[in-house]
Amino acid sequence: MAKQRVLAICGQSENFKIIKKIFRNRDIEVKGVEDASALGWAASKAPGLVIVCAELPRMSGYALVNKLRKSNETKSIPIVLTSSQATEETFAQHKKLSTRANEYLLEPFTEEQMIAAIGRAAPDLGVHPGGGTDELMDDIIDETPSGDSPLYCLSCGASVPVKEGWKGNLSEQNIDEWSTGLCPSCGSGMLGLRR
Repeated sequence: MAKQRVLAICGQSENFKIIKKIFRNRDIEVKGVEDASALGWAASKAPGLVIVCAELPRMSGYALVNKLRKSNETKSIPIVLTSSQATEETFAQHKKLSTRANEYLLEPFTEEQMIAAIGRAAPDLGVHPGGGTDELMDDIIDETPSGDSPLYCLSCGASVPVKEGWKGNLSEQNIDEWSTGLCPSCGSGMLGLRR
């Protein structure tokens, strides 16, 4: 299998450090750029995710997302858009566009917030809240309030019910066995474990 790649188009070095840290122990290459050279790299390398900061030194991150979405080579690549100047309303307006990002995150963000956004935008990368994809999740189950489900929808974040008898038996590998089906909010079948 080819090595997975992530393209981080950030003007802030602190943001890039957080992104690099998230992928540090995974076999995923992280490429950092600050300009339009990102378009050519994304088209030629087909990364599994592009993270774009809206405020870039030489161009608008919103314009870059637009170009990525309009290119046949890059239109299906998941995108997380971050911004230090946008508001929730700004992001809500951008989400209405056909050239929208998959996920939006206000800066400054924490490592946990970025992990959650990556997990929702690009679940195939195996980056989810709570660690990796191979760990048993007894600690998650122990930390989950009684009656609350440790499953959530990777598309919308809603809780997804689990079948009776799940306690101590839930892992990334057997989510389908213990879930009660699709997300009740959006109908997605992309489920993850919450910490």
